[in-house]
Amino acid sequence: MKLKTLLFLFAALALSACCKDDDTPAVNIDRTEAQQWIEEKLRAEYLWYTEIPASDKLDYTLDTEAFFNSLLSKKDGKNYTGSDGKQYHSYFSYIEKLTETEAATRGFINDKDSYGMEILGLNVSINNNGQTELYGLVCYVLPGSPAEEAGIQRGDWIVRRDNKPMSAVSEMTSGAACSFLLATAETTAQGTTFTPKETVDIAASCAVTDNPIHFYTILPTDNGKQVGYLVYNQFEAGINGSATDTSYDDQLKELSTYFTGVDEFVLDLRYNNGGLLSSAMILCNILCPQAAFGKDLGYLEYNKGSKSVIRPTKAQLEGIHNLNLPTLYVLTSEETASASEMVINSLRPYMQVVVIGERTVGKDVGSVEYTDDTQTWKMHPIVCRITNSEGKGDYSNGLTPDEEVSEVFKYNAQGYVTGLYDVLPLGDSNERVLKAALDRIGQQTRAVLPEAAEPTGDDHTLFRKAGSSLSRKATAVIIDPSFQ
Repeated sequence: MKLKTLLFLFAALALSACCKDDDTPAVNIDRTEAQQWIEEKLRAEYLWYTEIPASDKLDYTLDTEAFFNSLLSKKDGKNYTGSDGKQYHSYFSYIEKLTETEAATRGFINDKDSYGMEILGLNVSINNNGQTELYGLVCYVLPGSPAEEAGIQRGDWIVRRDNKPMSAVSEMTSGAACSFLLATAETTAQGTTFTPKETVDIAASCAVTDNPIHFYTILPTDNGKQVGYLVYNQFEAGINGSATDTSYDDQLKELSTYFTGVDEFVLDLRYNNGGLLSSAMILCNILCPQAAFGKDLGYLEYNKGSKSVIRPTKAQLEGIHNLNLPTLYVLTSEETASASEMVINSLRPYMQVVVIGERTVGKDVGSVEYTDDTQTWKMHPIVCRITNSEGKGDYSNGLTPDEEVSEVFKYNAQGYVTGLYDVLPLGDSNERVLKAALDRIGQQTRAVLPEAAEPTGDDHTLFRKAGSSLSRKATAVIIDPSFQ
């Protein structure tokens, strides 16, 4: 009798083990509601869902954010070299905790505070003992922000906060009222010199409005052509990312009338890290040839073989003045990513797109925002790959420019910055990257862009790029509801 009982128990356990689904958590696993929601949603929608570990391999003792990250694939995101020279991995997918107000409204509330400027950080070697300090280059300043009111301008270097060295780019982007020591930079054969310019007092950081239409104008060229120029810094439909506010998209449509009659167009996406697919569709249909207006611009390829067409809606096309351009010149940087890259790739089957600047980030994927009424979390997993109408994509290593032009930094083979270029105002026809586009458009004898001096000797200053405030923006093309 004992033998029969033992055999029955063994058979039952064996049957249970054979029937266990690795993707289904065991009934005795103690998961929080947030963990259950995350796991179930990612197993269903995540692009690399087959790489999520089996439930019995997951650690449910982790906090919510760490648990979310433990489910992600290393194919999600990028490896990068930190300012300390070490290798790190940054995921495109992310999760964020909602405030009580956000949880109640399910909307996006821009509760970030800012001084109102974008910063490129640089670790600067200040002696031969390896000691470095963090300096920040101001890329652009928002109108009406504390930074503008303090008199800070594009091209200024911030070298001290309250007369003390800084250790993080965030010290230059937000915080209490303080003073910043501004400097200018000049590279010669003897090295790069930072010369103090002035000390400015800046008010405490606050909520700011970052209109994606940062700057626009029409520029003449030597051969009489009129060139439209637009600095467009994010793909966002309305103020604070509202799902119902389309004020920014409406301004973009109105701006298309301003550019009526231009012969050529330069789209400056150097500071654009991405955003909404719907806003990208509007921009594409303003700039494309008339024959491509309203046409399919690509595909969203999901995790289990399903595919949807990227096609502008009637509402997105309404009010657009199509410029009917045969060629588009796009300015890029190492921060250009996501929807910016998608615009370049989506327009290429229909027109000549000339990319000038630096290799882009390489985000050829899209994300969807998920919330649950029982949770206080919002997650943005990668759910699809993005291709153009010819099925071409796969630019995960970035888009290579047709003409490589560095806006600020001159690098050596080891990745150090050995020189700095002068940073002129946006829209200045002699501004380094814009000039490269205008020289091509002007069809004149190509002027050679001035090179930064190459320091000589063993004691010249070396630099390594130390991050950017631009990285906080969208991590992938945001697939808004009209495309889902």
